[in-house]
Amino acid sequence: MRLLDWIKKAERRPLIASQLKGLTVISLLGVAVFLFAFFTYGKRPDFAALRAIKEIEAFPVAVELEVDSPARGVHFVAPHVTVKELFARQGMRMPSDDRVGNRVISPGMKITVGKNGEVTLGEMAAVRRLALGIPLDVNRATYEDLLLVPGLGEKTASDLVNFRQGKGGKIKYLNELLEVAGIKEKRLEKLGRYLTCGDN
Repeated sequence: MRLLDWIKKAERRPLIASQLKGLTVISLLGVAVFLFAFFTYGKRPDFAALRAIKEIEAFPVAVELEVDSPARGVHFVAPHVTVKELFARQGMRMPSDDRVGNRVISPGMKITVGKNGEVTLGEMAAVRRLALGIPLDVNRATYEDLLLVPGLGEKTASDLVNFRQGKGGKIKYLNELLEVAGIKEKRLEKLGRYLTCGDN
């Protein structure tokens, strides 16, 4: 039987009563599920993923808490929030050292709280920084860190580390990377999303 013959034959058969009842039941169930979801969750479902995206948009500074409590993990805070303020929001004991407590949280900061309550500040691992869209400091990044940067291969990463050592360990501006073999303006523009020169 050809396809066209099958279509013509199917057109001739009207839906029988049991098929109509089944279609009606399925339609009513669909509407019931929709209405239940609408009135249970409100007009817009509040999924955890949506809350996380809203949090990231509202609080753009990512900080990692390394602590033996439920507060452990990456948190997003507003700019200019201090370590003390973050600890207060998490219901944690305040750091005894005011120099640490009054420090403003910077993007990619890692705060470690030891067993004795001692607070130390550092940086997130390079892989986590890059995953969160936080650029790596070209002056502190290791060879292994640079290999994680999209667009940098083994040779270019090695050349970049050697170039940095030749400059006394301090690259002031990303434009200086144009002196590294294999990095031209177009490539440097792409690398600018993943690398920074610290305070500059």
